Amino acid sequence: MKRYGWRRLALAVEAAFWLLTAWLALRLVPFRFLVGTLSPRVTHPAPQGTERRRIVRQVCWAVMAAARRFPIPIVCFPRAIAAQRMLARRGVATRLPYGVRRELDGSLLAHVWVDVDHVTVLGNPTTGFSIVTIFGK
Repeated sequence: MKRYGWRRLALAVEAAFWLLTAWLALRLVPFRFLVGTLSPRVTHPAPQGTERRRIVRQVCWAVMAAARRFPIPIVCFPRAIAAQRMLARRGVATRLPYGVRRELDGSLLAHVWVDVDHVTVLGNPTTGFSIVTIFGK
């Protein structure tokens, strides 16, 4: 088993909190009310360069690590919301593109991912998704 420092552990606990919060909100709050919360304000000055990349990498690691260990399946939308919240707290603005594609059996598959500076950092979409809307800046 890998050993992580207190900072990484605290980041993973924060990610677990936001994953649970997002998972519950998506199930309990009518979506029309939830939409208004999907563009959190970034209140801190935006970090730049190496510091910005480090923050994004660490938050994405924490969200994925916590999601893998969750007792319930955590899909793309709560993962994206958790990452968006954590990054906003650290001064990094994000966008959450919401895309759909038609499967061979005719069903629709939806997917949400996280973009920072127009680069996908979490939930990399496979080909064929048409963006329906974008939440965030």
